[in-house]
Order: sequence, then C-alpha cells, then structure tokens
Amino acid sequence: MGKGGGDGGGSRNPRPGGAAPDPVPLSPNPPPILDGPDAGGGGGGQTDPGMQCNHAFEIPLMSVNPSVAATVMMSMVFVIEAEPRGSYVVAVCKHPVSGATVGAIAGVGRMDEFIQCLQAGVAYSAVVIARNGANIRVRVGRA
Repeated sequence: MGKGGGDGGGSRNPRPGGAAPDPVPLSPNPPPILDGPDAGGGGGGQTDPGMQCNHAFEIPLMSVNPSVAATVMMSMVFVIEAEPRGSYVVAVCKHPVSGATVGAIAGVGRMDEFIQCLQAGVAYSAVVIARNGANIRVRVGRA
C-alpha cells in the first residue's frame, strides 16, 4: 500500500497517518526571551496606560528544573514573576508550595509587553494543562 502525498517533506506531521505530534515538544534552541532592549529611558516602572495587559496563551515551559518538575501536578497553579537574569528580564513560573522556579516562558508574541505588564504589577498565573516528566505545558492568563 503506497503512502503517496509526500510533497513538502512531512516535517509537520512526523507520525504515520497524520497523527498529531507529542503535545509538548521542546526546542533544543529556544527563542530569546526578549528581542533586545526596548531602549528609551529608564521608565519609571509604570506601563503606558494604553498598553494591553490582557495576555492569555498556552505554551510549553522552557529551561525546566527537573527536580522541581518532579513535584508538579496537573492543574497546579504557578505564579508568574519577572526575574532579572543578566541583561534580560525573564518571565518565570514559581512553584506554589516551595516558591522554586519551575521554568521560563519564552517565545510569546509581544513578550516585551508581557514582561512590562509583570513589572508594572499585573498579576498572571499559569495552570498546568499537560505534564510528561520535565515537559510541562501551561495556560497563562490574568490571575
């Protein structure tokens, strides 16, 4: 029985029969958290009043701490914080019991705005919607 329809290389559906790929694929080269400094002045910690801080998305966590991930359960709710790391500010998910960093949020559209909203005090949370070992997928929204 021929499989036909091989145009395009098949990289989008790697499994026979067009089955969906694993729910939480992690890139070996995650995108940077920010596209670069937003320059301008120092900014006084307040966001532009017109800024949209209604971010909501689903995403796999990056740079997951395996020992902390072992304690994560489905439907667990993480607090998201802006955490300085060198010249970047990273959005990290904190374990609700230990306060340890579980992993980082990266590759979101308008990531710089998301970070600015966090820094201005807008509260976001992340709910665990899938977990396979250290592969954790969360749904992010306003807390």
